[in-house]
Amino acid sequence: MLSQGWLTLGSARHRSWSHSRQETYDRCPRSLYFQYFPWGDPDQNLARFLRRAVTPERLAGTIIHDMVVLGLRTLVRRQTYPLGLAANGIAKYDEAIRDSLRIAKIVKKGTRPPDEGVCLFHHLYGVEDVAGESRGREIVECCLTAFETSSALEFLKTTNFDRWERILTDTDNIPSFIATADLGFEGAAGLRVYAAYDLAFRHGDDFILIDWKTGSKSGRSLLAARRQLAVYGLWAMSRGIPLDRIKVQVYWLQDGEQWDPQPLNAEDVANALRQIEEHDTVEREATTPIPDRNGEIVKYEADRDAFPAQPDVVKCGWCPYRAICDEGRAALSLKERRVA
Repeated sequence: MLSQGWLTLGSARHRSWSHSRQETYDRCPRSLYFQYFPWGDPDQNLARFLRRAVTPERLAGTIIHDMVVLGLRTLVRRQTYPLGLAANGIAKYDEAIRDSLRIAKIVKKGTRPPDEGVCLFHHLYGVEDVAGESRGREIVECCLTAFETSSALEFLKTTNFDRWERILTDTDNIPSFIATADLGFEGAAGLRVYAAYDLAFRHGDDFILIDWKTGSKSGRSLLAARRQLAVYGLWAMSRGIPLDRIKVQVYWLQDGEQWDPQPLNAEDVANALRQIEEHDTVEREATTPIPDRNGEIVKYEADRDAFPAQPDVVKCGWCPYRAICDEGRAALSLKERRVA
């Protein structure tokens, strides 16, 4: 355990904003530190591995997105959508579970894990979650089957594929823009903002942005999705597309959504601008830019304590970084003592 009062420094080469970065911070600032500022920290190697630990539902979501991308890329290339991706998705899900068990065994032996492949959270921490694995498999089948018969796919088949933006894979550079006054930013000048849209294309006079969702719809997830699409809209605006030409839709695959993109809400854009600026202020105050001899910033250094842990027995119980977080382990230990 680290002694209280010691500086425990980590660093990152860049500071930026993304929806996933914001969500990580909102769950717990300490998890953002481990996720984005691990270089140089005493637990650097373990932190970089733990960022690949996922729940079965998160694994299912990744596989669903990969299968939808495969299907849409095939549609654009061959003018036909490949049916049967649900079965392929389930096979990939089961393969990933087997691979996770293999990686977990390697880690438990103290051997360096492979650089690729995810590890399911419960495999890593030695907890059974048969129900969770089964639920993940059901989500894969449900979402991919729903997409194959969706009104979204039927509409997409009728569009001009030459007017589609690149369909992103996990090897593509994530689209981004720079925060400027022209886009409405009052602060955060020069900050790079990432906008990993799921689908973007022109149709008539409209520019349409879509985000596929594989989770459950709730008040909180709806608010987060609206912010996410507003940031995608800012990316489109940075490319010269007027706000009144942008339409967006959060497409909840489990819920049998109907295809119905709506105009981007200006209030959502204003809220997204505010949240990005607020988060930029937090990270600027918590980090120190380190220049080279020519004055160029080469990294941003941070102390763990500048990103304080927010112990919570539920959140800590599902946090991949609990193995290297003193506060998280303490919260879980207290829970176990109370149960006993």
